[in-house]
Amino acid sequence: MTTEDQNVALVKALYASWHETKGDPRPFLDHTAEDATLHSLSGGAPGVEFTRRCGSKAEIEHYFSTLLRDFAMNHFTVDEVIANEDRVVVLCRTSWTSRLTGKTFETPKVDVLRVVGGKISEYAEYYDTARVEAAARP
Repeated sequence: MTTEDQNVALVKALYASWHETKGDPRPFLDHTAEDATLHSLSGGAPGVEFTRRCGSKAEIEHYFSTLLRDFAMNHFTVDEVIANEDRVVVLCRTSWTSRLTGKTFETPKVDVLRVVGGKISEYAEYYDTARVEAAARP
């Protein structure tokens, strides 16, 4: 099995768990490097301040805990996982409901991860920021 195959298998398993548990971040955190970074397209916008750039595993853990405090996952559906060397791209769709406003949104999403030695060192997520931010606004 190539490193790309191992990375794809790992990422598929992590995303399957994420969907099945409706947001248990522990499998992701167990496979996150201490100095990992996370870039979210909303970049800390009002109502979704937790999306600001993260520069450590501890900050990523805070990102997940705040996301799950403020939003409830309806689904997280992976359509395709593509790898090139240590980069893994996840094409997916997701829907969440704001626990604060009761508003639901659905968005296509692309996640780009860097996986080195079985650990995620970079996360980047791209989605429809207007939908997410509108759901967070009262």
